[in-house]
Amino acid sequence: MTNSHPLAVHFGALGVFRGLDDDELLDVLRALQPMSMQPGQRIFELGERGEALYVVERGAVGISVDSLALARLGAGEVFGELALIDSAPRSATAICVEAGTLYRLDKVSFDALRAQLRPAAFKILRNLAATVAERLRETNEQIALALSPAASENPSSEAPTSLTSAPEYEPQRALLSRLAFWRR
Repeated sequence: MTNSHPLAVHFGALGVFRGLDDDELLDVLRALQPMSMQPGQRIFELGERGEALYVVERGAVGISVDSLALARLGAGEVFGELALIDSAPRSATAICVEAGTLYRLDKVSFDALRAQLRPAAFKILRNLAATVAERLRETNEQIALALSPAASENPSSEAPTSLTSAPEYEPQRALLSRLAFWRR
């Protein structure tokens, strides 16, 4: 990367920005807004309108739905990316779990890049589509495993259907019961 922007090398290596040349990456870097974050700080809440994609530069962010922790994201990881595709309500809550810095790419800035027919916007959309497709495939595999007859017959299995009756597992059991249609 010959770009002189201080974040060019770091951000150019991220999957969401894969394939962007120096000028395209510079278009995106100009639109990014740095954010300091402290433990316990909410980045966004389940159900809020999606308004931005975030990149963790340092620190860590926890992603959860209700009381169910889904992921812990660290440096170089991206979240909230669906907001660039649509402004639908957030499907999870993001909370800082380790102090650090995020970079925010808001939908308004991204839509301006698209409206100007900037190649960076379309390459990012292609990369987001690939990421969403990969996550969907992984989720389908996990659901198929969880709902397989072998999982329900083997209580020592790691599959979520083997959850105990303890109250802390209620969110997982509720999710699996809603997904029972997959067995048909």
